[in-house]
Amino acid sequence: MSTTYLYLINKTKTVQERFTKRLNDFSALSYYGQLIRLGTGSLVARRLKLDLVLFYDIIHNNIDVDVPLLDIMGPNVIHSCGHSLKIMKQHSKINAFACRNVNAWNSLPENVAHCKSTEVY
Repeated sequence: MSTTYLYLINKTKTVQERFTKRLNDFSALSYYGQLIRLGTGSLVARRLKLDLVLFYDIIHNNIDVDVPLLDIMGPNVIHSCGHSLKIMKQHSKINAFACRNVNAWNSLPENVAHCKSTEVY
């Protein structure tokens, strides 16, 4: 991760911590204790989840994207493990979205990558 990205994550965490410490019964909790109490994940986990949902929507044509953001290998490529909707890893600063979570998408099990709807996914 870039240092700018880490700086912004830490800055956002600090703002969240300061805000939640002002809520009743949150002042004694750590950042992760606050997340558990609120029933939410960390910023990194929430971003990963949203990115994977966006990958799913693009691959399954649930949203229209004008530019090819993802290079899907397709069913003709022989896979040693995983699902048939793997994304080729691209090293590009221009398309940071596609680079950011390719490994997480490619490591999903077959039944998750091929879910019938975003709600099930």
